[in-house]
Amino acid sequence: MKYFLNSLIVVVGAFLGVYIGVQLFSDTDKPLVVVDRSEASGFPADCKLTFDVGDLFPLEDCYKLNGDTTNFEELLGTVPTLLIFAGDGCPPCDSFLAVWTGIEDKVKPDCRRIFYLPIEQQKTFGSKFSFVAPEDLYFIQTDLFVQKYNLDYYPTLVSVDRSGFVSHIQYGFAGRIDKAIITEFTDVSLE
Repeated sequence: MKYFLNSLIVVVGAFLGVYIGVQLFSDTDKPLVVVDRSEASGFPADCKLTFDVGDLFPLEDCYKLNGDTTNFEELLGTVPTLLIFAGDGCPPCDSFLAVWTGIEDKVKPDCRRIFYLPIEQQKTFGSKFSFVAPEDLYFIQTDLFVQKYNLDYYPTLVSVDRSGFVSHIQYGFAGRIDKAIITEFTDVSLE
């Protein structure tokens, strides 16, 4: 019974997080604006992850498309990595993906980007992620990341340096992308 109640709380919390994100940021007609980090998220200041810039990114397990288990330490390698936490059926994620697919071909060759989706979507995620190579698509245990790291809004962008330390965080997407993320990971001209 206790496990059931905890699971129910996690599911309700995740649903409310997505619902609030949908209500706040579902306008897909906004043009992309590149801004400084402090202006990027559009979320209130008290919406924060439990890790911050300068912290080591959590080395939690995640799952490959085929179901095999791996963890972030094995994925890191020696290049800067942009982690994109997104979900299928999430209007702010749809808005982000519409923008990101337009710059996907400009990702720098010495950088990597990884998409993390909720484990519940491992068998059902939509075709909007078809541009992501299988080796860059992973699934996370949603309840773990919600409870332990307060990751309950999608999309969330986390930039990690070569050593695994968080260098930027953008929590949510309201038509604006952190300028530091764009300049670090893409060859998009900001002029």
